[in-house]
Amino acid sequence: MNRKLVSPVIAVMLFIALAVAAVGEYFIWYKSFQQKNRENVMEEIESKGSKLRIVGLENDNDTFYITLENQTGKEITASDVYVEIECNGKKEEPLKITGRKAIPDGEKGDIEVSLVRSKITSDEIYTIRITANGVTTTEKYSAI
Repeated sequence: MNRKLVSPVIAVMLFIALAVAAVGEYFIWYKSFQQKNRENVMEEIESKGSKLRIVGLENDNDTFYITLENQTGKEITASDVYVEIECNGKKEEPLKITGRKAIPDGEKGDIEVSLVRSKITSDEIYTIRITANGVTTTEKYSAI
């Protein structure tokens, strides 16, 4: 066997293996990047196309102050609003839901949601789901 041929053959095989590994890694990265972008786009479409949107969300450690945009076709009063809150995946019980005034169709308005548990803490992630007039919207919130 020719010894001068062995070294270039091994070099070519290593080069091909390296190229295959690089292409495989790029493919895995591309698929995960594509999936994350698809999820972000779907969330954006859902929130923009929703007839009920949370456009403002704040807290004072006891109460969530939520600004809703109503496009449901009907006026929303505090009694029309159903709120579900999860804290790090654990369901929280809203103590009281109040609205200063009704939210007419096509306008923004505020509601306040107090929790049974006394404090809203900064190291937790809250998922707030609001249903009014048969329409539901969801928002993730981290108190800072």
